[in-house]
Amino acid sequence: MAIRQIEKNQTSELIKLAKKRGDIPNDWIKLEYQKDADLLFILYSKEICVRSKGDMENGIIYNFDDRDRLVSIEVLDIYEVFSTV
Repeated sequence: MAIRQIEKNQTSELIKLAKKRGDIPNDWIKLEYQKDADLLFILYSKEICVRSKGDMENGIIYNFDDRDRLVSIEVLDIYEVFSTV
């Protein structure tokens, strides 16, 4: 798994792409991009994820803690590298 450090100028591009897919809050802590999977991981809290809710139509997975607070979001195929035609 190749996690790439995100350049400052790429941050706004990735968040903009993610917001086209769904509700992406602005108060994130950390972004990670996995080039080999074309996956954007957005961390909001260091709490442990106990539940996930998938929005597969938009390629988003929302992860929540035990008090139902958002922990992280995974945006699948952010650049649509793996999209089928």
